Amino acid sequence: MAKVIAIMNEKGGVGKTATATALAYLLAKYGKKTLLIDYDGQANASLLCGIVEQPNELNDIKITIAELIEIVVDDKALPEPGQYIIECKNGIDLIPANSKVFSIDRFLSSLDFRERYLDKYICAIKGLYDYIILDCNPQTGIAAINAMIAADSIIIPTQPDMLSIQGLSSRLSIASALKKWGTRTL
Repeated sequence: MAKVIAIMNEKGGVGKTATATALAYLLAKYGKKTLLIDYDGQANASLLCGIVEQPNELNDIKITIAELIEIVVDDKALPEPGQYIIECKNGIDLIPANSKVFSIDRFLSSLDFRERYLDKYICAIKGLYDYIILDCNPQTGIAAINAMIAADSIIIPTQPDMLSIQGLSSRLSIASALKKWGTRTL
């Protein structure tokens, strides 16, 4: 079963995507079957993996993590992984993102058990990988809580500035609360 690692911080520009893509690349380079889930509507991890020529082409992607979560919510059968997981040149498998990922919080907000849908999806594919890396968006909300619940570990990149440290502190507080509630996080 895969180890799931979420890369997150409330502060943007602290190196979350750089950390996620570098970690995924190094794990794949050392022979670990690795999936990178771009869980940020900016889709920078998808762009870095070279799946499109131009950023505007990301909106043509039919299945992103947002659609997969919708399928899980609707309790429908997931498509075969080969239909949506992109094998990148660098040895990483990728579930891409586009701007649809920004709508996950709004989509899940009125649902029961809204914090567990990403985990439910990941559990369905966990047996295919050694590592699953989540490149998370900088917002705090239901999508971030989903990532924290799905993760076995969290890496919080920071920079030596007040806002970055505040983001670290906030994520640690949330993770601590989730741990008390009995989730795997941390």
